[in-house]
Amino acid sequence: MGIRVLHVDRDYVEIPLLEGGVKAKAVAWPGTNGYLGVMHYVAYEAGQASVAHAHPFSQDVFYIIEGSGSMVDTTDGRHEEQAIEPGSVVIVDPGTIHQVRADTRLVNVGGPSPADIAFYKNFGLEW
Repeated sequence: MGIRVLHVDRDYVEIPLLEGGVKAKAVAWPGTNGYLGVMHYVAYEAGQASVAHAHPFSQDVFYIIEGSGSMVDTTDGRHEEQAIEPGSVVIVDPGTIHQVRADTRLVNVGGPSPADIAFYKNFGLEW
């Protein structure tokens, strides 16, 4: 099939991307044939953050739908923060250790492209 229509409320697998055990939704990912383009739906509560991580060969690109917070780069021990808000588009270069921190409820969509196969396998996902 050349076109797939997926819905964020039913066509996803959960990945433990957020601190505190809350899970993110991987909607378009290799398990749904999303190899070149990936789409996660991530909803943070105020004060919550993603687990710091990097994608060695992929750019992490996402769009902030709702809320405010910051993007943190901790590569090589540094701590650089940039504010994010609705309408922000974030591009994280391959190999950059990064983390999203939510000041308010924050929702973003996006993910590593091309798909970071090791990232999904690290969470025990197979397809």
